[in-house]
Amino acid sequence: MECTYCEWIATKKNMLYEDEHSAVLLYPQPASAGHLLVLPRKHITILEQLPPEIGGKLAIIANKMSMIQFEALQASGTNFLIQNGVGAGQTMPHLGIHLIPRKDSDGIDLSWKSRPLTEEQMAAVELGLREQLEIVEPSTEPAKQELPKIERPTHFLKYPERIP
Repeated sequence: MECTYCEWIATKKNMLYEDEHSAVLLYPQPASAGHLLVLPRKHITILEQLPPEIGGKLAIIANKMSMIQFEALQASGTNFLIQNGVGAGQTMPHLGIHLIPRKDSDGIDLSWKSRPLTEEQMAAVELGLREQLEIVEPSTEPAKQELPKIERPTHFLKYPERIP
């Protein structure tokens, strides 16, 4: 199987950051200037295959990169987007977190039309989800490795309401 994201990681194409578990790339078909892609280095197709310890690190890195987008690009917001499976628009069989910097009136529309459910439909959906929740047992094992602590840079002190 050929994976463009694995190829980009291997060749370091548009790479801004990497560590042993992750890579951050400038996305070549951006929704806006500064659109980033946070990837696990290991080929993982969908979120359900992602080990929790790597998922936690990817979330920390995505948050840090979002803060950088706010500062470097003067973004007024960011969208974190995971297209998890073909039905969600995933076109590359490699899990990725798209970080899209946003500005007021940028023309990007990620909204959708809500589809209200009847009370009976909502009850059926809730019942089905609750039945699956009973099957899932949270792990009682301690975390194998502590997540890295990220110090808050001094240039973020002007935004005390935005906590990393």
